Amino acid sequence: MRNPRTLLFVLFFISGFSGLIYESIWTHYLKLFLGHAAYAQTLVLAIFMGGMAIGAWFCSKISIRWRNLLIIYALIEGVIGVAALLFHPVFVQITQNAFTSIIPRLDDPTLIHLFKWSSAGLLILPQSILLGMTFPLMSSGLIRFYPSQSGNSIAMLYFTNSFGGAVGVLISGFVTIKWLGLDGTIVLAGAINILLALIVWLLFRKQPRQAQPISQQQRESMSISRFRVMLVVALLTGVASFIYEIAWIRMLSLVLGSSTHAFELMLSAFIFGLATGGLWISRRIDRLLNPIIFLAGVQIVMGLAALSTLPLYGQTFNLMHWFLSILDQDASGYLLFNLFSHSIAMLIMFPTAFCAGMTLPLITYELLKAGTGERAIGAVYGINTLGAIIGIVVTVHLGFPYLGTKGALLFGAFIDIALGLYLLWRYHKGSLGVKRLLIFPASIGTILLVALLVELSPHQMASGVYRKGELLSNKERVVSYKDGKTATISMTASTGNVHYIRTNGKADASINMQPGGMPSYDEITMTLTAAIPMLLKPDAKQIANIGFGSGMTSHVILANPHIEALDTIEIEPEMVTTAKAFRPYNIRVFSDDRSKIHYEDAKTFFSANNKKYDIIISEPSNPWVSGVSGLFTREFYHNIKYYLNDNGMVAQWVQIYEFDITLLVSILKAVSSQFSDYVIYALNHGDILILASDSAIADLTDDEFSNELGLSADLARINVNTSEDLRLRWLGDRKFLASWINNNDIPTNSDYFPFVDQNAAKARFMSSDAKEIFFSLIEAFPVRAVLGQRELSNTNTNISISPLAMLSYSPYKATYVLSRMTANTTIPVQSYPQLQPYINESDKLVAECKNLPAHGDKVYLLYNIAVSTVPFLNPEELEELWSAVEKMACGSDLNEYVNRWLALFKAISRRDTTIMQQLSLQLLKQPQYLNQTRIKYLMGINMLSLLADQKYVDARQFWQEYSSLSPEAAKIREISYLLMLANSAGNTR
Repeated sequence: MRNPRTLLFVLFFISGFSGLIYESIWTHYLKLFLGHAAYAQTLVLAIFMGGMAIGAWFCSKISIRWRNLLIIYALIEGVIGVAALLFHPVFVQITQNAFTSIIPRLDDPTLIHLFKWSSAGLLILPQSILLGMTFPLMSSGLIRFYPSQSGNSIAMLYFTNSFGGAVGVLISGFVTIKWLGLDGTIVLAGAINILLALIVWLLFRKQPRQAQPISQQQRESMSISRFRVMLVVALLTGVASFIYEIAWIRMLSLVLGSSTHAFELMLSAFIFGLATGGLWISRRIDRLLNPIIFLAGVQIVMGLAALSTLPLYGQTFNLMHWFLSILDQDASGYLLFNLFSHSIAMLIMFPTAFCAGMTLPLITYELLKAGTGERAIGAVYGINTLGAIIGIVVTVHLGFPYLGTKGALLFGAFIDIALGLYLLWRYHKGSLGVKRLLIFPASIGTILLVALLVELSPHQMASGVYRKGELLSNKERVVSYKDGKTATISMTASTGNVHYIRTNGKADASINMQPGGMPSYDEITMTLTAAIPMLLKPDAKQIANIGFGSGMTSHVILANPHIEALDTIEIEPEMVTTAKAFRPYNIRVFSDDRSKIHYEDAKTFFSANNKKYDIIISEPSNPWVSGVSGLFTREFYHNIKYYLNDNGMVAQWVQIYEFDITLLVSILKAVSSQFSDYVIYALNHGDILILASDSAIADLTDDEFSNELGLSADLARINVNTSEDLRLRWLGDRKFLASWINNNDIPTNSDYFPFVDQNAAKARFMSSDAKEIFFSLIEAFPVRAVLGQRELSNTNTNISISPLAMLSYSPYKATYVLSRMTANTTIPVQSYPQLQPYINESDKLVAECKNLPAHGDKVYLLYNIAVSTVPFLNPEELEELWSAVEKMACGSDLNEYVNRWLALFKAISRRDTTIMQQLSLQLLKQPQYLNQTRIKYLMGINMLSLLADQKYVDARQFWQEYSSLSPEAAKIREISYLLMLANSAGNTR
């Protein structure tokens, strides 16, 4: 081939594409093994970058001996591809053996970490070394063919490889993992490498003598000195560049969010800046008269550009606030949101990354000109990569904890500016002149001005603007703000003295600190997350709690005097430090001798300690947060079973706001695949608790509240006083939900097919929810009682009404109507403003039923009584209710049509599915008497009764025949649920 340069550039673009797929996928894989703690994340990058550095350095030492570097390059690509095809089964086998056989035998935590780190190194270090060899081999091989265009070749290869990486990150993150999973994506990358190897081998296998090694000329002593100086520059600018990258990712997480997709957008923006810088310099590098002075200028400009991001950063919050205010929350809006997020990342990162993209080509070209030979290519690439490792470690473990984000960024800028000034002072020939001398004080002065005058606003950074486009109001104050190793932790306080602890701007827990004040919704969630599993398993003695949050869940657990030990596992130490401000509402977790706090990833903690528990509680952040979805996978539930005692239980908190029903089904599939029984309780209107066990989970009875678990005070604070208050929150169990959960095409959430991680960020943006799971508590149909044979009460319904529990409003209204209709029982009239509309509606309904005018609409009144009471009272109470109604004006002297409605309501009250089917169908056949509300109700009742009798085919046929009566019916959540159940269940008649 006469001119293979263009083709080689294209091939190296594809190589970069697959190379960044490896970095992304290996990070996903190794986090499953190492956990999500700061040390683990740093180690993943360090192994990858360290391997790259070793590979590049090896090439710098030995490539001169190889005649046809492009054939060697093809072989390396082929080996990388084959290793990728084998990676998944090897990883699964090694990690399974580690967790089940090796780690439990290692008593020393240091030995455990060393074992895991060395195992991780063996998994990816060989391939990383090979990847590190590709750039020097391709660069040197191409320069041997085109020595007169060495600078252009290096810069263009740097551009194409980096640009391929920027595209690879996005395609991998947004497309291939979603379609193919982790294992399929890494196989795809391997196939790409093998194809590249074949193409390069076919092109260059017959041309070994056309390429000659680049001569190494060290006639001048200055060349050795310059070689060392340039390597130091390459090292330090690598340090600075990755300080920027890590600091910007932390900063932009507060603007764009902490999802996996947000991280991929930020990484892509940084790499794209590097690529563009390489492209720009490629067209000029061979014409530069003094590359080293040009490099000095680039270093100074790069440092100044990094400094400019600090004052610019504050405006990104306003930009996101504005953009979200005009954006529709739909699929098209989500696409625009990601494009805009990428644009913000580019705004912050691009100028500095653009300069960084020029540094390696310039340093390498300068050394080639100085006569160091092609060893400079691998040496510069390797030492720069080593600098990247140092930058990552320094930023995470020293910069964030001791300097903060701003201080870390200032330190990086100082390195680059100091390098530029040094190069300018050392290598400028002749006098600098007055104007150039001013560069020195101007640069240092700029650093000092930015350090002294620019402040990052904790008020903005704690706002979580990416969620709803809202900034904290001026009435809210920031109590504390701290950059931890894994996240930024802050605490804010509202005007009502409700304090929120936030991770990267996202509120993870809130507590009303006003003495005697009404508890926050989060306090209900945290209290019940602790109490329900202990009430269901009152003999529990050993408990583990994953996630510290506010500390209230652990605090409530320790109220139980029977608990012998509680292990609370938290990744970020700063979370615990900040949560101390919530005392006394979490005081037991700090003062009780039974309480121990462990700073570790959950998977590593359980494996290392090899301890078994009666209850393991998991209360992570929202599943759309990067890494959190790993606590909802089939593999996590499989592994956690090893650390449960016989009859042990897992309690999993799930936020169903900023979520959707498909994600919840995916999680429940994962649970049901590993546990023989599970049950779901509503904690409040936005949170649920999944409890799973390999033993049957018993129902709550009044006995649990009469024992001495010590929970009565904490439960009374959130108006939970009897077991009936908790039975109200029962949403379903395995038997109730099995056909819906298991018989559909939604994939099971898995470590290797992360359905939740890939889709949760979109659900968050669209403000979706999974409240279909609440259908049986707040709507017109007694779905729970008919399908699940689950009545709220076996005796008399007695719900503790609470303004904090919307779930209690409808049952309270039902008992209120019953008491007014029968006059046999009385319940106190509550004065909560939220409840007053329910009371007013009930009083009006009772009055109209008692004093119905001669031509009043009896069906209207009977229907309103039914939908207000039938789903929430037990059959005995409903029999008493209808007996009373029949003595009133609205229930007496009925014609045949109205009597059919009353008979239907009584059949539903008795849960008599046969009569429900007959009467609902008869009434539907007289549509001239029906409005849309009643049509939808009758359709729902008929489908409900068919499904209760497992007549799934009949239910589908009924829908096909009668859905035309009400095209809008399918939009009602209960009917859509019944329709899903009919469509997903078996074909049993």
